[in-house]
Amino acid sequence: PQLGMDPPLIKLHHLDLTVRSSGSAAMGWLATKAASLFSETVKTRIEQALAASLQKNAAALLSRLNSLGEAYWPAILDAAAASVGSDGALALGSSGGGGGGS
Repeated sequence: PQLGMDPPLIKLHHLDLTVRSSGSAAMGWLATKAASLFSETVKTRIEQALAASLQKNAAALLSRLNSLGEAYWPAILDAAAASVGSDGALALGSSGGGGGGS
């Protein structure tokens, strides 16, 4: 078995953009107003970037966890009365008694 992660879903419910200008206050206000017109697009891009970054970094973590846990899977599965199907899916034992040795 391998630990895995479903693609993350990140949803920003509110995004408040404020642009500060080193020039005049009017330029900062104008830039903030323009950014607010595109706030949904900016929000979507931020959500996508966060999800992609999370998935990329999680892959490295999962890879490390899987290699560390490889030797322990038999004991974990035995303790949970579980088995792994040919498709790699984890099937937890039912009340039907299980057993057998390997």
